[in-house]
Amino acid sequence: MGISPEDAQVYYDFFADAFLTSIPVPGKDKVLALKAAALVLFPPQSRQPENENYLPGADLMHAFLVEAEKNPEDYQQKLAVDRTYLCRGVQKGALLAPYGGYWQDAQGTTQLAKVRAFYSQHGFSVSKETGERDDYLGLEFAFLALLANREATFRQAGDAQAAEKERSLRKEFIQAHVGSWFSEYCSKALEYAKTDYYKGLLLAIQNLLFQV
Repeated sequence: MGISPEDAQVYYDFFADAFLTSIPVPGKDKVLALKAAALVLFPPQSRQPENENYLPGADLMHAFLVEAEKNPEDYQQKLAVDRTYLCRGVQKGALLAPYGGYWQDAQGTTQLAKVRAFYSQHGFSVSKETGERDDYLGLEFAFLALLANREATFRQAGDAQAAEKERSLRKEFIQAHVGSWFSEYCSKALEYAKTDYYKGLLLAIQNLLFQV
């Protein structure tokens, strides 16, 4: 079952931020902000395995963030370290960073060109300030958020045909790009993740990604 484009946009924006925004250390504001956001995005029913709206991973994230309130600076440090290993691929011979091309072809260039072309055809530009390749996971979620926003806007305006086109583009992009490699990345990343927050985040993405 799919989710509404409005809800999809909120999830995509949250996932994009998780991979695009670094976690400052020392500090505590980021971990406290994550808890506030997670409470809205993942309500109690999504964290209860017996509930029909249960979202795998939401309970892990919530439990970690609740515990983090006891010592937010320490837990923010843990998140920063975990994010570095999961997003940057800093250990040689270990987990590849979440760039689609790295996971889809040996040189990582063919898929990069295809992603770049897809963005260009549908009005999405990547600022050089991001410092990321176009096939980076965070940017692919930012693109999906844009498509979901367009779909929601068209539906609100009563243009069902245009809305359905945006939904189809979103589904096409997931199938051809992020959805074709994320499961493999997720499986490997779960082996390296040290915090329940990132384990939960990965599981939540895996369970929501194909709900279009």
